[in-house]
Amino acid sequence: MTEHRIEHRRCACGQVTGASAPQGAGAPAQYGPGLKSLAVYLLTRQHLPYQRCGELLADVLGADVATATLLGWAGQAAEAVAPHTEAVRRQLTDCEVVGFDETGTRIAGRTCWVHTACTKSLTLYLLHAKRGMEAFEAMGVLPHFGGIAVHDGWKPYKTYAGAVHALCNAHHLCLTTKPVTGMLGRLLAHASRRTRRRL
Repeated sequence: MTEHRIEHRRCACGQVTGASAPQGAGAPAQYGPGLKSLAVYLLTRQHLPYQRCGELLADVLGADVATATLLGWAGQAAEAVAPHTEAVRRQLTDCEVVGFDETGTRIAGRTCWVHTACTKSLTLYLLHAKRGMEAFEAMGVLPHFGGIAVHDGWKPYKTYAGAVHALCNAHHLCLTTKPVTGMLGRLLAHASRRTRRRL
């Protein structure tokens, strides 16, 4: 915690003159960039809920930060990285091969979808209420992509004809092992029934 003392003096003519506050310290009491950065890190990288983030800051640092303040800091951080996010979006659109995926998550009791577009060195996330086309359009990569789109084979991906579509290897393995494990399960069940009959 840093304390700044800003002197104010009245001269003989009655004029009050005061020093300027250092950049980022405009209010009488305010949190600094270190605490703001830590809070945004806990929210976005460690995925702490807002209430738990506030509790952690209070318990560990003695900083009683309101949820609305945390929301504001997260919004400021999003605005600050927006140019970089847009640059990643443009770079992904120009890549030769990009992996696409979506996974469901619960936020405040509602299902939302985390959409991903990534390469080995670039990753773009989008949290969206929808799983399909509306979210793809909002993310802005697949509609403008002309390379190889690697995904799970979900039908809405294939509506983007500008890309060449490829199934990811994890889904190839899933598709080839399901019939085998299903067949093995049936054989084991049959053998188990035959063994019980003999006993």
